[in-house]
Amino acid sequence: MSTFNINYCYCQTYDSKSFKLSQSKQLIIVIANKIDSKHGKLYFYERDNAGNWKPRLQFIEVMLGAKGLGFCNDLSGIFDYKMPRKKEGDLKSPAGLFYIHEAFAYYPIKTGIDLKILNKGTVCVDDTASRSYGKISNDSLAKKDWNSGEKMRLIRQYEYGIVIDQNMLANRLEGGSCIFVHIWSGEQNSTAGCTAMSKQNLLRLLALLEINKMPVILQLPRESYQEAATILKLPIIN
Repeated sequence: MSTFNINYCYCQTYDSKSFKLSQSKQLIIVIANKIDSKHGKLYFYERDNAGNWKPRLQFIEVMLGAKGLGFCNDLSGIFDYKMPRKKEGDLKSPAGLFYIHEAFAYYPIKTGIDLKILNKGTVCVDDTASRSYGKISNDSLAKKDWNSGEKMRLIRQYEYGIVIDQNMLANRLEGGSCIFVHIWSGEQNSTAGCTAMSKQNLLRLLALLEINKMPVILQLPRESYQEAATILKLPIIN
């Protein structure tokens, strides 16, 4: 288990041109029936020693954004021109392939990725005018330059969660912020743009993640997944 406290974090910026899916040994897949679906299914795969994807978790019910999915510039580069696009406040979960390297929780839990312990000052900045837009920071900072953000320790759905690096490639202004996998508020309740599931299933997923296996998450409508599966040699999911 990897745990640490942090007061200020600029998440790493990734270069899609240097990314190769063959380097990743853990893959979270979220499939929605349509681009505007609020429901989805989550699958978790790991590569075996021969490089083949093997299922570890399957058919996990998840809730998505109230307006479904919106495409982002992502690690694969094959969705860069698809519509609709994800933007700040659009109530859409990000569609595409993204790194995950960090989790968060109210207190230490079992996980193999970096874990941020939330305190009363932890905030995810959603102010597009701030240099910290889209970053998790702390309200106690003397040089704070934001006027709005999510006070994460006060949101019960954030008792546990995973950061989706959906706007870290280019840090697009208004490209969407504070996008997580977190506990749902109810099995029929959509989100403001995150991916949500039951507490039990989220803890199962967190316990399986390992940072040295370079985990990634792929979220797509079913039609786009079928296209991506051929190009990226992904598992066949009916």
